[in-house]
Amino acid sequence: MTTVLKRNYTRSRNELGGLEAVLSQIGDVEDEYTEETAESIRLVVGRSKARLEVYSQRRDLLEAAIEDEAQLEVLVPQQSEELYEKLSQWILDLERKLVGRRKTE
Repeated sequence: MTTVLKRNYTRSRNELGGLEAVLSQIGDVEDEYTEETAESIRLVVGRSKARLEVYSQRRDLLEAAIEDEAQLEVLVPQQSEELYEKLSQWILDLERKLVGRRKTE
């Protein structure tokens, strides 16, 4: 059981790097979105939020299954947690931009 949890968590953790690349490209887009661009960004943000939620759930399951704090520090490195927080903040920022855009239309 623990092996499956480790594998699933590692898979989600590895996806964070790809999310970072995608979200950084979106963040570079100017504030003046076309409707098509805004819709694409909404879709990417939605998928990214779902992936972050899966990461969080898998991390929580792994933490519940492993009682050894030292082993948890190896399996759930601080870098991954910092990246998770960074990506979560980017998503919030992008959502604010998109909501602000809708209000101005």
